[in-house]
Amino acid sequence: MKRYLLYILVFFTITSCEELYDLEPAEETPDLIVVDGIITNEKTRHEIKISLPSASINVENEPVKGAIVFISNEDTTFLLSESNSKPGVYLTDSIRCYTGKNYQLSISYKGQSYLAITKMIPVSPFVPLTFAKKNSTENLYYALPYLGSEEPAMFEITADWRHIGPMNENDTIMMARILYYNLKTIDVPEVFAAGQETVFFPAGTIITEKKYSLNDTHAAFLRSLLLESAWTGGNFDATHANLLTNLSDGAIGYFGACNVLVDTIYVTP
Repeated sequence: MKRYLLYILVFFTITSCEELYDLEPAEETPDLIVVDGIITNEKTRHEIKISLPSASINVENEPVKGAIVFISNEDTTFLLSESNSKPGVYLTDSIRCYTGKNYQLSISYKGQSYLAITKMIPVSPFVPLTFAKKNSTENLYYALPYLGSEEPAMFEITADWRHIGPMNENDTIMMARILYYNLKTIDVPEVFAAGQETVFFPAGTIITEKKYSLNDTHAAFLRSLLLESAWTGGNFDATHANLLTNLSDGAIGYFGACNVLVDTIYVTP
């Protein structure tokens, strides 16, 4: 059976009905912490972001300050330090994580302890991106993803044309970041996703593509997240539910470990 990939294309062209309504903020915020962090095989300072839930979608989550955060595997334990410039963000030293290892995130905050366990799995080689021209008169391009990844994966594309300059005199944006996913699922909202804006960039743009391995639990979390966000809307919307998590009771979000491949491509006419 053919597998489908979420990307920045419009899969469904029939107009769907949308009903406008006012969202009322929750009366109380849940007594939870929100955890967001991925460690990789790249040698860098890995970040774990910890915050409190917000009662409104228009209000940024309050950062969790003063937590004690560890990451450990079968051999080593790393104590994270809280960023001075980004409250609620906790950083490792410059380290590299390894495929096949199990990693545990431990958080202590206000007398409570929270745990998450994940495993880094291998990532298969990816086929480099190809590009299509917007039209015959403009020197603009957009990315065409390779659809053949056989395992769950997350792809991150960064397009940088700062060395070229703006595409027109009113344009101040000269970088773009695109995420797309292959989750080995067939969900109606995935196939008939509401349209997203296509990113165009000029010839000469430097493209950096990263492919992240996803274990089954991580893929399931992303699927539940996308069903609540990017895949929401249209005629075939799904029933809303709580997001999956690999955190223990009292925490939501996800702690992931991904093997990453990186490729750099220059967009040529």
